[in-house]
Amino acid sequence: MKQRVVVVGASGFLGGAIVAALRVTGANVVGASRRAAPAVDTVLPAGRAFVEALTALLGASDVVVNAAGVAIKDAASELALMRDNLAATRSVSEACLRSGARLLHLSSADIWPVGERAGANEEQPALPDTAYGMSKLVAELQLAAARGLAHLVLRPSYVYGPSMFEGRVFHAVVAQARGGTVLLRGDPEAATDYLHVDDLTAAVRALIAVEPRAAWDGRAFHVASGALTTLEELARALIAAVAEHCGTTPATLRIDAQAPAARQAGPISIERLRALGFSPTTSLASGCAAFVRATVPQ
Repeated sequence: MKQRVVVVGASGFLGGAIVAALRVTGANVVGASRRAAPAVDTVLPAGRAFVEALTALLGASDVVVNAAGVAIKDAASELALMRDNLAATRSVSEACLRSGARLLHLSSADIWPVGERAGANEEQPALPDTAYGMSKLVAELQLAAARGLAHLVLRPSYVYGPSMFEGRVFHAVVAQARGGTVLLRGDPEAATDYLHVDDLTAAVRALIAVEPRAAWDGRAFHVASGALTTLEELARALIAAVAEHCGTTPATLRIDAQAPAARQAGPISIERLRALGFSPTTSLASGCAAFVRATVPQ
């Protein structure tokens, strides 16, 4: 029987992108979520009925990609963020245990504070400094404690691409660049590993192909671009992409330098994923260009 992949959280940015990428390859994929969206084939009910409905949807040979949860790192209520992320993970894992399906869980590199990510490997102990990071770490521990659950964990860095949530620095810089001047507020030297969503979906494809079932032993895999980009470098890349796309002179960049942010000294280790044949292929320039093409009319 051909493997079927069920993506939970398909109404969100990452879940929707994973569904789309798998469909391009001809995979048998089902998008599921509590909210209707173009990538969603099955709308699941809320509450306890969610577990029952997802269990009924799954078969023993299926792989579940869990992209459900709250992704807003500055949510108004840290307790609500923790509660919702843990509840989503618990519900999906329970359905997988009941059905026998394997689970690929999307966690986050935010389980480490920014200053501790350089060279961090998957076995390194983590102590998050944000509620979002803590919710992701505790969810991983929750899965590890689920006896008999066949699962793997994927920890992405900062994922960007078309259809990402509004309010990110990408949207702000692009909007200003179209007006001719970009005012960048913050620490221009603050560095982040920006991972294009196409590279994330490539990592997902590599992991759902892992065999045999015994290899789904709870291991975690980092996925990142392998390069750090400062806030100023990101702004300049987006400005150049807007100018190229619109055929205009590049916007002027003005920097309102503020207090230095926590610094990431080097890239996150992705050697475990490289061993499966994965390598990031999207450069920052091409990723920014794709983002601009998708969000800015000519």
